[in-house]
Amino acid sequence: MRAASLTVCLCLSFAVYVTAESFATIRNDGAVLEIDGSVCASAADCNNRGQCVDGFCQCELGYAGLYCNKQCRGATFHANGTGISVCSGHGTCRRRLAGRCSCDDGYSGKDCSVTLPVPQSVNVDAGSANVSDTAITLSWEEPSNEGTGGSSQYSGTTYQVQGCEASLDCSDSESQEVTAGSGSRVQARARHTGANADAAQGAAQASSNWVILCETTGRTCTVSNLKRGTRYKIRVRSKFRRGKFSSFGSIQELATVAETPDYSSRVPVVNSSVTDTTIRVEPIAPQDIGGGSLHAQISQYLVQYRKTGTSGWTNATVNVESGVTPNVTLSGLEVFSQYDIRQIARNVAGYGQPSPVTQQKTRGKCGNSVIESGSLGNGLSYSEQCDGGHCCDSGCSLKAPSYCSSHGSCSDGNTCSCQSGYAGQTCQYSDATTCSGHGTAQSDGSCNCQSSYAGSSCQYSDATTCSGHGTAQSDGS
Repeated sequence: MRAASLTVCLCLSFAVYVTAESFATIRNDGAVLEIDGSVCASAADCNNRGQCVDGFCQCELGYAGLYCNKQCRGATFHANGTGISVCSGHGTCRRRLAGRCSCDDGYSGKDCSVTLPVPQSVNVDAGSANVSDTAITLSWEEPSNEGTGGSSQYSGTTYQVQGCEASLDCSDSESQEVTAGSGSRVQARARHTGANADAAQGAAQASSNWVILCETTGRTCTVSNLKRGTRYKIRVRSKFRRGKFSSFGSIQELATVAETPDYSSRVPVVNSSVTDTTIRVEPIAPQDIGGGSLHAQISQYLVQYRKTGTSGWTNATVNVESGVTPNVTLSGLEVFSQYDIRQIARNVAGYGQPSPVTQQKTRGKCGNSVIESGSLGNGLSYSEQCDGGHCCDSGCSLKAPSYCSSHGSCSDGNTCSCQSGYAGQTCQYSDATTCSGHGTAQSDGSCNCQSSYAGSSCQYSDATTCSGHGTAQSDGS
């Protein structure tokens, strides 16, 4: 079935084969783009060096061509003619394109028999590394044999930087796809060519394997999105043009500057200086404020507080000064009220997570005596300590709101701070009841009536008492 003649047109990325019975378009990598008709009916049409599949020859190892009538370049064979290897064992034969070789990295030549040079190993310059809390900028020297003899084979250097978190096993996987902390997929074999190209984000902290952080033709690389206060192993290797990679240089260990303070179990210290409206707080250092190259010291505390049961925090900033115990007095607090208190520490890496919450109650205030809410421990009875203040019960805590008729709070001594619409020593008078809803109750029980109302309880009105044709008087006339 084989055609008597064959015409081949070689194009930039594909070849067109034309025979009397068929028309075939083959991509340079051997893939069939289009076929019209067939070029074979059996293995015999393929010179018995391949199988006829769907009218097209699938050649055995070592053979190429439309009819398997050519040998791959650099091929070796057994005595019976079966193939052993192609392209000198260092490439791939394009079986449908006259047996041309596509060489592996590190080899060149028509049959891939030429071994390309390998660079000398290079090391990361740990001394010049620029380290921050979440990034490390690396640099290195060029290979010592770069440019040897002026040959182009010793040029076009590409550098590959790999990293691994130092506390992990760091197995020798050269390339892998890793998952960043945000959940997005990051390809570790990302190539970067800028002078400060960002590496595959967070790659070194995502796996226990060595991962490719960056590949660049420059001699510097910034690895970002690293963990704060974490030590990393870094190594680099290089290659010339399409040559093979060199061996790795020595492993360097570098650490990010700091991690934010850890308050997983420690709470602020509340000083014993507590009054009816103030609480003094002395922040304490977290259990790990660090030291050495991994951490930075605390520069500031943020004390947050709120009345227990409420939402939202109020902030009080405490700057750290050498030789001075950090402290802050929370003022303007409510009498005999419980507050939630927590602290946040700040270092060069920023603010850490809040500490657990501690609670402190302000003292009650009765008469002129400021007293604790619990046992007095001074030999005095509650009544003596409270000095007879009407706002105090047997436990020296404020009676409000019951003492203030449930319409106010006891602020000091016998004084009630009444809600809007209420007045009197115990908030016993109201606009609605005392003044019939038509005036404002006063502390002595009298009413300040609205316009067009009169009487001791604003019970008379122009509209009703005077039929809308006069002005009502306080005696109802």
